[in-house]
Amino acid sequence: MMKKKIYITIIAFMFCIIIIFVGKSLKLNSIEDESTKEIVFNKILDSKNVTALESIEIEKDGKTFFLTLTENEVTVIELEPRNDSNWRMSGEYCIDNIVLHDFLEVNGLYWDTILVGDGTLLIYGICSLELGIKEIRAIVSSRDTYVYTLEDNRQLFFFDINDKNPLTITVQGINDFNSVVAEHLRSEY
Repeated sequence: MMKKKIYITIIAFMFCIIIIFVGKSLKLNSIEDESTKEIVFNKILDSKNVTALESIEIEKDGKTFFLTLTENEVTVIELEPRNDSNWRMSGEYCIDNIVLHDFLEVNGLYWDTILVGDGTLLIYGICSLELGIKEIRAIVSSRDTYVYTLEDNRQLFFFDINDKNPLTITVQGINDFNSVVAEHLRSEY
């Protein structure tokens, strides 16, 4: 009878310890879920086991887009708020560096678009460092010109354009002498 009481006491004690650990674990997870967009962005990079070599952040329609160059790819990570303090990934657009390298060799720049909820476009891209590009121009439907100035040794660019239905977009890389050293025109989205 005495052994039975000891076993019941030990089992009850172990059960209490398990409940305490599970409770603490759940509490830690709920705290960890409260994340800023920067924390979520860094967690995504950590999960891919990559480091951001260059990054640009742009906000549009309550969402945040991180254009990032890593050792493996160029990626756009789209984050949106879940509530007042939490963010989550709602989209990702990638091009790996092997394909990107071939594209940069031929055209000197790579760009693509993201359709945002209100029907407008974001233009993102990367240019070749070897061409000495200092400025990127986006000419939309031969009407509007958007300019993005690159800092030294930077390759990434991001435009928020106001045209909801562009017929064509031409992206140009401009050097120090105001000469076009790279150009790519597209008319389908």
